[in-house]
Amino acid sequence: MAWRRAPVDGTGSARLAHRFARVPLLVVVAASVCLAATPKAFAFGSAAPCTSRDTSAAFARWLDPAQYFLASNGGFENGAADRNLNAGAAVAAGNEPYQLAGASDAHYLSLPAGSSAESRTACVEVGEATVRLLVDVPNVAGATLTVDASVVNPTTGLTLDTRYVVVSRLTPAGWTPTPEIVVPNLLGGILPENLTLRITAGGAPATWGVDDVYVDPFKHR
Repeated sequence: MAWRRAPVDGTGSARLAHRFARVPLLVVVAASVCLAATPKAFAFGSAAPCTSRDTSAAFARWLDPAQYFLASNGGFENGAADRNLNAGAAVAAGNEPYQLAGASDAHYLSLPAGSSAESRTACVEVGEATVRLLVDVPNVAGATLTVDASVVNPTTGLTLDTRYVVVSRLTPAGWTPTPEIVVPNLLGGILPENLTLRITAGGAPATWGVDDVYVDPFKHR
């Protein structure tokens, strides 16, 4: 069973479609736009600013030659730094087996059913259009992992959300990469916007693992 996705607004989706079929998981996608007096994309504190990015071909072993940069504490080596963990979500000892972020990595995010983790809101620049991460899929029928990508216009508070749902038992249990998850394009691809990722475990009782959260900047290709 291949990844499947519904159409989603935003630049880059057509360029990515031919690459999704390489990963045997299921994704359901929905998008919505809303106005809020307080931008809901802010998990805590102020948004991390856009900075220079160190990139690498982190997913080359899966025939993806694109250059990626590791999100802030994307390997969970600094515990819960830049993360808001809820309802049992915790940084645990261990790591995904591919050591994408380095041979010294020794931690990952553990998400039992009902728990969630939200990243610190961070600026993404023009052309930083997708996110990719590693997921440890449990061998439990009916377990789900939801990834919500939310962006906010820092001036107006307008937000745009895209949701991806991974369902267990549609791929062998164990660590596997997601496809490239398209960051919603709120500002027409011409201005930076602020991004928050929320990851939630649901469905049947099971524990998921998450590690090595990367951003794929098209502008560096």
